[in-house]
Amino acid sequence: MGYRRHVQLELYARVRRAVLVEGRSQRVVHAGVWAGARTVRKMLEYSVSPGYQRQKPVRRPKLGLWQGVIDPILEDDKQRPKKQRHTAMQIFSRLRAEHSYAHLQPENNDRAAAAVMSFYPVSSLI
Repeated sequence: MGYRRHVQLELYARVRRAVLVEGRSQRVVHAGVWAGARTVRKMLEYSVSPGYQRQKPVRRPKLGLWQGVIDPILEDDKQRPKKQRHTAMQIFSRLRAEHSYAHLQPENNDRAAAAVMSFYPVSSLI
């Protein structure tokens, strides 16, 4: 257990002891430990820090539409030996070949085309 985690657990114990055992008010405790009122409330609710909890599901604007196609490929790969599983590039190639996935292809996206063209010297194009 790291030092920070140890200090955090000590703080949890101090706050919980002060409010629950000694009977101090939450307001007095949060002023004394430099923690916000909401943080003190969470310390009283949980005996150990629950950690970060995502409020909303992850947004995947580019792959979200293709999740139904990608998930079966990955599930199928779980049955295969590691050396035979799809890489990200192979999945991308399959999406392009089998499902006409056109995101970020240079011919369909001006910004991607500009990025590709910026790596070629002008003399090589003439």
